[in-house]
Amino acid sequence: MKCRNIAVKIIEKAKESGFNSAGKDPKGIAAAAIYIGSKICNENRTQKEISKLARVTEVTLRMRVKDLQKYANMVD
Repeated sequence: MKCRNIAVKIIEKAKESGFNSAGKDPKGIAAAAIYIGSKICNENRTQKEISKLARVTEVTLRMRVKDLQKYANMVD
C-alpha cells in the first residue's frame, strides 16, 4: 500500500510540474510510477516483472520512468 501511495504522489507531482501524458499509454505511466515507488520502498522488482504485470513493454516502462523522474523530481 505504501508503494501505491508513493506511485500516486509521483504521478500527481509530475502533472503539477508540467508532465504531458497526452498520447501516452496510461498503463505505461502507472507501471513506471509503481516501479519507481518500489525502488523507494526497497521492494526491489525488476522492470521485466512490472512490465509483464502491467502488460507494457520494457522499453515503454523505461521511457516513462525517465519522463516521470524528469518531472517529478523524486518524491520525498
